Amino acid sequence: MFSNLKGDLFGGLSSAIIALPVALAFGIVAFAPLGPEFASQGAIACLYGAILTSFFASLFGGTPTQVTGPTGPMSVMIAAMITASLHAQSIIIPVPASEISAILCPVFLAVFIAGIFQILLGLSRGGQLIKFIPYPVIAGFMNGVAMIIFFGQVKPFLGLTRGQSVLDVFTGAAMPSWISVVVGIVTILAVVLVPRYVKAVPGALMGLIAGLGCFFIIGWAFRPDLLAVEGNLFIIGNIPASLPKPDMALGFMNLIGDLGKREWMTILMAAFTLSMLGSIDSLLTSLVADVVTKTRHNSLRELIGQGIGNMVASVFGALPGAGSTVRTLANIQNGGKTRLSGMFCGLSVFVVLVFFGKYARYIPYSVLAGILMVVSSRMADRWSFGLIKRKSTLRDMAIVILVAGTTLFIDLTVAVGLGVVITILLFIKDQITRSVIKNRMLGSDVHSKKVRATDEMEYLKKEGNRIVVYQLEGSIFFGTADGLLKEIEKDGKDAEILILDLRLVKEIDLTGAQLFRQLDNQLKDGNRHLILSYVAGSEGPHEGKFSSFLKDVGVLDQIGDEKLFEDTDRALELAEDMLLQLDGANEHHDARRVNIEDMKIFQYLSKSEIASVSKVLNRSSYNAGEVIFKEGDEGNTMFLVSRGCVSILLDIGKGQRKKRVASFGKGVFFGDMALLEEKPRSATAIAEEDTELYGFTKDDFLQLLEETPKIASKIQLGIARELSGRLRSTSDEVRALEL
Repeated sequence: MFSNLKGDLFGGLSSAIIALPVALAFGIVAFAPLGPEFASQGAIACLYGAILTSFFASLFGGTPTQVTGPTGPMSVMIAAMITASLHAQSIIIPVPASEISAILCPVFLAVFIAGIFQILLGLSRGGQLIKFIPYPVIAGFMNGVAMIIFFGQVKPFLGLTRGQSVLDVFTGAAMPSWISVVVGIVTILAVVLVPRYVKAVPGALMGLIAGLGCFFIIGWAFRPDLLAVEGNLFIIGNIPASLPKPDMALGFMNLIGDLGKREWMTILMAAFTLSMLGSIDSLLTSLVADVVTKTRHNSLRELIGQGIGNMVASVFGALPGAGSTVRTLANIQNGGKTRLSGMFCGLSVFVVLVFFGKYARYIPYSVLAGILMVVSSRMADRWSFGLIKRKSTLRDMAIVILVAGTTLFIDLTVAVGLGVVITILLFIKDQITRSVIKNRMLGSDVHSKKVRATDEMEYLKKEGNRIVVYQLEGSIFFGTADGLLKEIEKDGKDAEILILDLRLVKEIDLTGAQLFRQLDNQLKDGNRHLILSYVAGSEGPHEGKFSSFLKDVGVLDQIGDEKLFEDTDRALELAEDMLLQLDGANEHHDARRVNIEDMKIFQYLSKSEIASVSKVLNRSSYNAGEVIFKEGDEGNTMFLVSRGCVSILLDIGKGQRKKRVASFGKGVFFGDMALLEEKPRSATAIAEEDTELYGFTKDDFLQLLEETPKIASKIQLGIARELSGRLRSTSDEVRALEL
């Protein structure tokens, strides 16, 4: 933690320099509803917030380089809460000093509860949900806040006093103060232009210095009365430089017992809004810090740290804070690497407040107004303004305008609630309109890994479109179930066997389960079949859960265990067997065994040549489940399947079931590489059922090649022809999967 002490110290100081003028300005924004008499109290409350939130959020947070402090959205929210408190207690401006505690106590109680909400959000990992808030909602909210801040500074920029409004300027009822306007313009120019030439000094600080200097020059040259503090309407006035005290703690305890149900609802809604604003701001800043530092923040810990910082701030009557992107980047760029940098920032603001706070009373309102006008204009999401020029983004632009308009003209809390509702509606719309069918494949294009006799494979190629595989993804719930059923009824109406692949499905609810029951009933009425894959005995993260759920609601019992499989490969094998049996296409192969003369590998041999070959073949029998050879065994024999079926299994890792590479049915051969190379077996062969094989060793083949090369050549041609057909089938399947 102390390994980067010098860098953290400079990073914290740099952040503090940026925080000071902005904190003063945001404090005045937050307390603006109370009137100009309380501007200095707003400034000190914001400085206290910069000290406490920066220190404690850094101490307990999960982003080492993040600097926390009062932000625009949080300050605007506090202003809205103060306004609501004034209305609730029927207090009108000017506010009596005796009423200020009663007005602010509910506000800071909401800040305290907002901190609790942030901690709970962190502990429940709810911060992950914030990432799913659509960008147009965030952009609209930021644009609305930016406009509130900007338009709220027009009046102090023009130097208008209480009772005067901006509209009075246009009607001639009020005249702007040339002093305020000149000072404000100088401030804005300094904030915007000076950083282009003096990058080491923050623009806000340069604006503060330039505006303050301009104000004093005007006072010295033209208006000596501007240099006085008492009765000066142009400056914020005395700022108490005392240490912060936890005065609100007692107020909270007294207030809690007096609150009614309606007041509690108001405070809780405000607290929820504050917690959401602070969490969004902080986590977005954390992501920016991650990109710059090439690290990864802990969102759980970050929200807990932010919550603790805001709880402590509320007890001392300080404004709440959130992660500040500008201050965080300044910290990183000046050497800050650990949480000490944010703590140093808070301590630096505290030192400045104690030793130099008394000089802040001379800061003119128009200086802070100029700084906030630039800050708010930069806060606005300029990219979203470009959406209005593009037809394809009109929906997103409408959301931006709706949220921004609600923030500006109605209420910030309502805008946050509206944003949440829009997020939910957009999610539901996306889920309902998006098809859960990732891929649709026909049995004529994709096949199981069971290699069959040539005539059976050709038949499946021809009639396989009666088998349809639907690969599903996402959630099968009340919003998508009806659309899925309609798609299957439309596209799969001619299919006799339907396979639903659930490997990519994330969730199934009761409506989705009912869809399976309904689909199975419809298919059975037409003598058709439904098969499910990735529901029986699977080891994936979702399949076991689905199996248990679908069994509990009766879906699996209705469909039948014989139609439930742990992968689509086995499901396809059953579908192919069923199709061959339905049409009697495998009638020849249903016999007890396939004789040598019926095997395609010997299709070019005469009867006499087959008889010669039969003499060198070694016949063997295996019971179901018996191992024929193991991975790593010496391999010198090719096998021909006369009866039964053999599966080739590959060990894919310790503790996992073996994966089927291929299966070989009656009339086909396997292990042909043994005739071409002398290498150990690359997989394990197991009899799927009682099996009879003919073995053809490499030595026998070489002897046959030497004694009767014509027969050996014909066998080689048969092997090549069979392998060519398998390769072509595989190529067609790959092409179908890509399409």
